[in-house]
Amino acid sequence: MPETPKNAPPVAEPRYRDVKAPKTASKGSADKSHVGGQPGNTNAIRHGLRGGKLPKGCQYIENRVNAIRRGVEEALIESKGEINIVDAAAINSVLKWERHGLLAAHWLRHEIAKLSPSERLRFSEAIAKASDARDKAIRSLGLDTPPPAPWALDGEQQEEGTNDD
Repeated sequence: MPETPKNAPPVAEPRYRDVKAPKTASKGSADKSHVGGQPGNTNAIRHGLRGGKLPKGCQYIENRVNAIRRGVEEALIESKGEINIVDAAAINSVLKWERHGLLAAHWLRHEIAKLSPSERLRFSEAIAKASDARDKAIRSLGLDTPPPAPWALDGEQQEEGTNDD
């Protein structure tokens, strides 16, 4: 290594992604061959878009929304192999509309005695609109389209029963 002058600023060593961190034995870990999260966890695919905290007594709604998120993400990974930014935004919309509908149902159920008939109908309408908007966001993910056939060229599929001979 060449000699550097005493008054020269220190030079930072470059960091490379392919350099592996030294293996450390974590306390109580049976498998010490990996570093980081447990094998199979999905933290790396999280899109980082989150909603706010829900009011007291609504933790069950957050649990249901998280279960839907996991299901949609699994279906998307299985279908497309990745979650891009447009898909992440659509997933976020799915979750917000589902949360909106569940909150409206919760408040309608718990406050029904205090509501007038027209207010009850507005809550019911909010639940129906949230369901419709959630379904539209799910459809935008394209999960109902079949994957391209592995034998098709350039992603084109031939219909079954047709023969170009």
